[in-house]
Amino acid sequence: MSASVQLTEDELLQAQILADPVQWAYVYLNWEARWYQREILRDSANRLVLRMGRRTGKTETLAVYCLWYSFTNRDKTCVIVTPYENQITVIWEMLEKFISRSPELQMSIRRKSKNPYIVEFHNGSRIKGFTAGTKAGSGGANIRGQGADVIILDEADYLVEADIVAVTAIALEAPSRIRIILSSTPTGKREYFYRACTEKNSPYKQYHFSSHVNPEWDEQADEEFRLFHSEIDYQHEVLAEFGEETSGVFNKALVEKAAHTLYYAYSKLSAQQRRFVAENGIEVLELGPYNFDVRPLPALRTMGVDWDKYGATPQIVITEYNEKLQRFQVVLRESIPKSEFTLDHAVNRIVELNSIYNPAVIYCDRGYGEYQVETLRAYGLKHPETGLARKVKGWAFNQSIELVDPSTKEVVNKPLKHFMVNQTALMFERERLLISPFDDELYSQIINYSVVRRTSTGQPVYTSKNEHALDAMMLSILAFVLEFPDVASTLVTPTVNAKVFLLRDVYARQARRQQQALRADRSDGRHLQPVSGVSLTWGQRGTGGFYRRRIRI
Repeated sequence: MSASVQLTEDELLQAQILADPVQWAYVYLNWEARWYQREILRDSANRLVLRMGRRTGKTETLAVYCLWYSFTNRDKTCVIVTPYENQITVIWEMLEKFISRSPELQMSIRRKSKNPYIVEFHNGSRIKGFTAGTKAGSGGANIRGQGADVIILDEADYLVEADIVAVTAIALEAPSRIRIILSSTPTGKREYFYRACTEKNSPYKQYHFSSHVNPEWDEQADEEFRLFHSEIDYQHEVLAEFGEETSGVFNKALVEKAAHTLYYAYSKLSAQQRRFVAENGIEVLELGPYNFDVRPLPALRTMGVDWDKYGATPQIVITEYNEKLQRFQVVLRESIPKSEFTLDHAVNRIVELNSIYNPAVIYCDRGYGEYQVETLRAYGLKHPETGLARKVKGWAFNQSIELVDPSTKEVVNKPLKHFMVNQTALMFERERLLISPFDDELYSQIINYSVVRRTSTGQPVYTSKNEHALDAMMLSILAFVLEFPDVASTLVTPTVNAKVFLLRDVYARQARRQQQALRADRSDGRHLQPVSGVSLTWGQRGTGGFYRRRIRI
């Protein structure tokens, strides 16, 4: 008959600490879990999915779990899978930070490296890190054949379906023994992660926390995030909601609204467009054509220029801040005809338009127009009255821009192109942008703009063909955001839950007051009068602010 083992009080306390990952982390790592992290760490569900907003510490929680599990179990393997190399690097740096805090943990480790990513313990347990090969579309081929007791897929919604299927197939060896944890902020895709979170019969137990559970995520952080990100980004990254499934970068309904709030044209209507206008009783405000003798009224304007790419013609877009309507309005778009001297003609036309419209700043695509940018500046130095030496600024779409992270208050580098796209999306979402319903080329490029793939660092790569007019427009909007933050700050306070049918009459009254002011200010005869029988109006709309499906006009 064997005698029962009696544990001392200290031994019982130590056993209790080792059995609880929350207490273990506090004692061994000097890390105190937040309330929601405690819930996650103490949950032993065999299938777990974490749908959490940014800055909630989900990756940190997973790192703590892996260290606890490996330290307290013999001959176990944790496999961590991420879509991109930089993400697995961040996790490994986090593991090393925790290890450096704990002498006991350091003594328990046999070896660790980043090539390959592995932490090996003296008790035979291991933590192994992999990237799924999303960039190459390898379907997780480099992970097949790996043995595991715990499989963690971090940023799982950024993995393609084939990656997740290949990785989770490891658990088929022993489904009831091998644990799977999915963790991510939603991207809006309706794929594996979405189904794991939403399907009624999903085997995954879900934890859903927004960024607001983070005690450091305050009202100021929320406002700053909204300032630099679109509503879709806010839903995904802060609220951790999937939102509506979208096929393009810009919401089509919001683009429709921007194109049908004000019926105006800055170029001559085609015969088909004139027939459509006449048949539907639409009154159109004509902006121009303007020249050196007949100029537009003074206003704050910016110009965006996108140079020749893939044989396309250079595009010039001028955007104006309409003080009466408090909207940013595209007032001109021009394509420079293709010829032997297309780029020289574009430079000359920019000089002319600068004299006619007097934009406060001109943002140019430097990536394909370095020579043209310098030519314009040189012209400005010779002709200081044009202001071109000061106005013209070149931007490369692949460069970065410094922004302040709303949560950490640290200065971080963000890709310029993504920032520019986000600011344009904000314009549409907050109904602060007007585009002409008669510019089918610009409208089509906005609607068809999409993310074609993601880089090895997870950054989106956007459509690179048939987007030149849109790029020029986004450059003109970027100019407002960076050069005139006081004006662009109108974007910070959106009309939350505002209904179109409630605002429609207000907009109409503002527009008619603007029309009256324009007429009163044309006494010198230098500004164009509307053509006979054409005045500013709102055209035909459906009831309740709903728009009929757009047709080519």
